[in-house]
Amino acid sequence: MKAVMNRRFNNYWTQTETYDALMVYIDLNFDGLKDAVVDLLGENRCRIDVGSFQNDMTSMKSRDDVLTLLVHLGYLAYDADRREVYIPNEEIREEFLRGIRNGSRKELVKAVELSDRLLDATIRMDSDTVAEIIEEAHLASTSPRYYNNEQALRSVVIMAYLSCVDHYEQFEELASGRGYVNILFLPRKTSGKPALLIELKWNKSAKGAVTQMQNKDYSQFARKLGYEQKLLLVGINYSTKTGKHTCKIKQFRE
Repeated sequence: MKAVMNRRFNNYWTQTETYDALMVYIDLNFDGLKDAVVDLLGENRCRIDVGSFQNDMTSMKSRDDVLTLLVHLGYLAYDADRREVYIPNEEIREEFLRGIRNGSRKELVKAVELSDRLLDATIRMDSDTVAEIIEEAHLASTSPRYYNNEQALRSVVIMAYLSCVDHYEQFEELASGRGYVNILFLPRKTSGKPALLIELKWNKSAKGAVTQMQNKDYSQFARKLGYEQKLLLVGINYSTKTGKHTCKIKQFRE
């Protein structure tokens, strides 16, 4: 109660455990494990078969064995009805990112480094670089069968902004003003970074996405949460005709 009243509290779980154990299993890199971890960090779920797990920490033979073990260790949650695993909270998501940055899996480290570059380019309002990185992430993480899929783009953008977990609270599909906010990254009080409002478009225009956020007052939700500082409007569009991504970034207020 004192922590709540004094408004001074932080994550404790990651201070009582170590990500060394987590990285031992991720570094096994069984078939599809890298892609599964990236999907999980992007707030997606992974379907697994828990039946092959031998209930020990040494007989790892497949991706599903590793993910099942991570459920037992508390790093993943398991939806028994859908037979899917997912990262249960931001505390553990941060632990995964710390582990990846210090691990030996180059593919995962590259994904995090790409996300770091994307966040930096967004804050610098470098629209061209943001579009290039989103395009690179879209190509790398989406199969040709689902590439021209609107939902796939949304998942790609969320995964591409993995680094935001260190600095922001993430909100999706929130009613604000006269529309819905696709993605809102609201900075933590200790962050010092601007809030990001991201609107995704499909065969339209990035500039139109920014105009829509302004006209429909999409910043209203940030204000409702008490945020009145610098806010960036980020419009991202994908054209199925050209296969190209475009971006427009505009500062809404100081």
